[in-house]
Amino acid sequence: MGVTMIRCVRYAALTLLSALMLAPLAWADDSKDQLRQVSADLKSNEAVKKRKAVKTASQMGSSAKALAPLLIQLLDKDRDVLVRRGTAEALGNIGGDPKTTIQALARALKDEDEEVINHASTSLSKYGKDAVPTLRAALKEKDNKVRQHAAEAISRIGPDAKEATGDLLKAYEAEAPNMRRGNVVKATYVIALGNIGPDAKEAIPVFEAFLKERNPDRQLQRVVTEALRKIKK
Repeated sequence: MGVTMIRCVRYAALTLLSALMLAPLAWADDSKDQLRQVSADLKSNEAVKKRKAVKTASQMGSSAKALAPLLIQLLDKDRDVLVRRGTAEALGNIGGDPKTTIQALARALKDEDEEVINHASTSLSKYGKDAVPTLRAALKEKDNKVRQHAAEAISRIGPDAKEATGDLLKAYEAEAPNMRRGNVVKATYVIALGNIGPDAKEAIPVFEAFLKERNPDRQLQRVVTEALRKIKK
């Protein structure tokens, strides 16, 4: 290989190396620019801009964590239901400060829109153990829809939510059994206890007593039977 060729190969190698070294810096700059733009759009008075910005923030994941305070404000106060739905979902994807984010999502369990509530419940479960104290408190709320969605979040958390066992049992026993919605809510508590697993053994005598009752609710009976199977593992 001639001297000129060797120099060309070295130059090409150095050029490639420089490009590879600079690429992360360029990506970081692009990410910062995107974050600034999304932040600006979240503060916009235009609903469409906010909706798109919320979606982008959600897709950015943990790199958009700095946007959590803005998203919380929108979840609490924005009149646009699509914005609130998006923020409830995004706060589960970006992983904001647990203390403030969990409280905001718990407040969203009282939203008038069912999808906002569903997204908030799912997002709460993503905070795992950190969310359990707040979810335990939600199980004591007067509105059984709030209790139901809190139980659903606990159900997704599973064994890490074992501290909520007693609260779930109290809620289960206090829920009106003859109301159609009451039975649906009771089933949610049962499913949550089953997903907690062996640590929810406190529920065994309660569930076994239910199964001995005459003509129990068949749907609830199936749910209780499955929960018992999981707890007795």
